Amino acid sequence: MRETRVPFMVFSIEQASRVNRRFIGIGNFFVRVYPSIKYDLRSSAFDIEPGAYVASALLSAVLWGGVMYLFSYFMLSMRGVQNAALVSLGPGFMILSVILLFQLIYPKVAARKVAEKVDRELIFALKDMYIQINSGVSLFDAMCNVSKADYGYVSKEFEEAVRGIAAGDSEEEALEKLALKTKSEYFKKALWQLITAMRSGASTTGALRSVIDVLIGYQHRMIKNYSSELNFWILMFMLVAATIPTLGITLSVVLSTFGGAGVTPVLFINFIGVSFIIQAVMIGFLKNRRPEVYA
Repeated sequence: MRETRVPFMVFSIEQASRVNRRFIGIGNFFVRVYPSIKYDLRSSAFDIEPGAYVASALLSAVLWGGVMYLFSYFMLSMRGVQNAALVSLGPGFMILSVILLFQLIYPKVAARKVAEKVDRELIFALKDMYIQINSGVSLFDAMCNVSKADYGYVSKEFEEAVRGIAAGDSEEEALEKLALKTKSEYFKKALWQLITAMRSGASTTGALRSVIDVLIGYQHRMIKNYSSELNFWILMFMLVAATIPTLGITLSVVLSTFGGAGVTPVLFINFIGVSFIIQAVMIGFLKNRRPEVYA
């Protein structure tokens, strides 16, 4: 069985679940300070108690901080720095804090990745459910069929709902638990609309058709909004990539005739380097703003 790993954590999720109960008590104290990690872990599909996860993150951060402390102490001692042991506490504590903060935030990042995977297959799964229910299949059987189909995390989510219904939950209760757990806004809206239709006695096929149309329309609006603002960002990219570096170097050459400084190779390389970094940042920004459309 493949182990689930968190970056910079020395334990896998499966190993972290077996952490000593004393450390879990310390982890539970941090959970009370940072309670949202419970919901992030639940949404990220990590099968671990919050106290055990935080305890493992704390132990890993202390270990990395200790390694950084020993490395700093060794390097400073080699250079003959006085109070090397005291000075090395700074880098060690900084690494400890950064890694602990990263690992506490990571479940939220993992939950968002799960939500993105849910969004990728959601419309196809909802269309499948709509066709089945419209053909006379019950909602429960449609959820069972979707849970057994290859819709990635959507199938896993419905599989959890089916298990809950088999354990005694009503269909509304099982769907409500899914809606409270998921980080996918699309999936959350679809589930709440289904729950509202079931409670009001309305047709579930009509609710599903409405949800599908809303999701498709929302994605089309996202494409239009992105295309309308893309022209502006293309203009800004051309300014940063060509116009500003060219004018900057030209202005430097002109100003060098009045002063003593000239355009040195170092200045020229700095212009290119800064322009390259800004272009890379803008490309990353545009890539992140690009809407994900799967319909």
